[in-house]
Amino acid sequence: MSARTIAKILASKKDLLDRARSADVLVIPGHVRGDAREISRVVGRPVYKGTVSPVYIPDIIGILSSGGKLDPERPAEEVVNLGDYASKIVVKEAFRVGRVRIPLRPPPMLVVAEIPPTASEREIPRLAARMEGDGASIVAVGTGFDDEPKVVYNKVRLALSALKEAPVIAETPTMDHASSALDAGALAL
Repeated sequence: MSARTIAKILASKKDLLDRARSADVLVIPGHVRGDAREISRVVGRPVYKGTVSPVYIPDIIGILSSGGKLDPERPAEEVVNLGDYASKIVVKEAFRVGRVRIPLRPPPMLVVAEIPPTASEREIPRLAARMEGDGASIVAVGTGFDDEPKVVYNKVRLALSALKEAPVIAETPTMDHASSALDAGALAL
């Protein structure tokens, strides 16, 4: 996704724009293409690129809250030495699975399960319900370039109809697809 696409989506969705304007600073993923100032012009707030890796999100918040600066064009990894800011979290190990350490008290987690873009509309309600029943906190609806925006709308509505609590997000290839997903009730893209 590009900064220009994000700016257009925000400009077209008053509720999202109002939420964005209520923040002091916005941080977008570091892999977003383009200049975050395009979003800043729409929102009226500073917008910076965060990290490419979500593991550093707490560190990025710490950098910004302590007066540090990020860049609107380059990911945080290229701007600051994240090793200087890395969280000093001590984890007590409960057990290991192979070489993976399983913490005694893991951080809160959200499980996102994606309905593949190749799933038929007929399969979507069953898949969404099964994913939520299996513990998914969020259900992502996958879409592809071959799907028309109306199909994206239908896929999101079908997923929502089968869910009790889990919100739906959508993976969309274009702004038209993204707009259809949001119109259908997707929480995010």
